[in-house]
Amino acid sequence: MSYCFRIRFTMGLTVCLNLDVRESVLHRGGAVVVTLKAADSDSIAQARRLAVSGSGYTSAEAATAEGGRWLSALQAAFARIHVGADFGLREPRASLGEEELRWAEERFGVERALHDEPGVVVYQCDPSPKFLSSAAQVVVGKPPAKVAAAIGDALAHKPTLTDQQALAYDLFSASFFQPSADARFMMLMMGLETLIEEQPRSNDVVDHVNSLIERTRAADLPAVEISSLVGSLERLRSESISQAGQRLVAALAGRSYMDESPGTFFKRCYEVRSRLVHGSVPRPSWDDVNLRAPNLELLVGDLISYLVQQQVGEPQLASPGKS
Repeated sequence: MSYCFRIRFTMGLTVCLNLDVRESVLHRGGAVVVTLKAADSDSIAQARRLAVSGSGYTSAEAATAEGGRWLSALQAAFARIHVGADFGLREPRASLGEEELRWAEERFGVERALHDEPGVVVYQCDPSPKFLSSAAQVVVGKPPAKVAAAIGDALAHKPTLTDQQALAYDLFSASFFQPSADARFMMLMMGLETLIEEQPRSNDVVDHVNSLIERTRAADLPAVEISSLVGSLERLRSESISQAGQRLVAALAGRSYMDESPGTFFKRCYEVRSRLVHGSVPRPSWDDVNLRAPNLELLVGDLISYLVQQQVGEPQLASPGKS
């Protein structure tokens, strides 16, 4: 009995692997053969979906170990040659049921159908399977009356977005084009953070920070260390981004996001953002990010709308409530 592994991935929109063949052998050694194959085209160069498959392993454990080694090798190699590819490691794991797989076998005339899961998939090589994927994209329809009312009110009040607000909206909009929950979440946080303006702390706090700065400057430390520490301390004269963000979203008091007040919701989103940005291990779970992203979308949209309405003295279009 022989075992295989498969790693499928999607190429980035601005890059390709310039091979004008559908399949290319990456490694051959004894019974083991590892190939790169286009999944949605007759040419690797033209394909967006590709897969690396290894065959000829004597056990599932050996195939699993080699699949993990090849996954790491692909990521390292792609980084080296500046290739972006999505291996689906942070996408939802929704599998097709047995009935759907049996139907597919009859429909396509194959002996075996398997779900096209992300990551390393290990299976018995014979009979050769057909991999099937399932994907669902939720599209939210906006009622025509609500769209017309929003545009009509905007035209009547002639709002002008500041450069800061226009940038926030641009990032907010860009999040709608991100297939990854992590990328969508981070784009929304970037949009929100462009609206944050840190305020000075109280005089007592500033005086305390100044005293720490003076003591640091007088310390018997290397000059480069003193300069670094003083720079960090000087930033403490102003409130943190987390504090400033909570103060900003407090303008949405009366609304709730994931049953949390705007301030609490932002604070927890900022904690998730910091863990993603600074590479905390383990990363925030996909479920947590995917649940917060659409609620963060509501908050950022509400905040931009509120700030613009405040500039033109326009009343809120809808009474604050649960978003």
